Amino acid sequence: MSEIKPCPLCGTKPYIRKYNAEEEDIVSCTVGGCPLSAGYITLSEWQKRPIEDALRAENEVLREACRVAEQTLRNFANGDLKGDAKVIAHNAAYRLFNLLQD
Repeated sequence: MSEIKPCPLCGTKPYIRKYNAEEEDIVSCTVGGCPLSAGYITLSEWQKRPIEDALRAENEVLREACRVAEQTLRNFANGDLKGDAKVIAHNAAYRLFNLLQD
């Protein structure tokens, strides 16, 4: 399994109680006031973060789109684009400018 995720409510490192090979490890938060410190849940349940995982994947797609857009705009600014590529970059720059104004 990958790195143990922090508590989803308070962000602290969890306490992991190891068992023998036949039983799954259990986890709880180490902060007394946190609701997840009151009991234990299985490590596999602790690690499930479907919304967080989906947002991380979406953020990576957006970062890549920003990298591509940045390079395209640099090429446009340097005059390296011709024909249709120049028109597409101009339109993209205009749309990006309008998005950033909101």
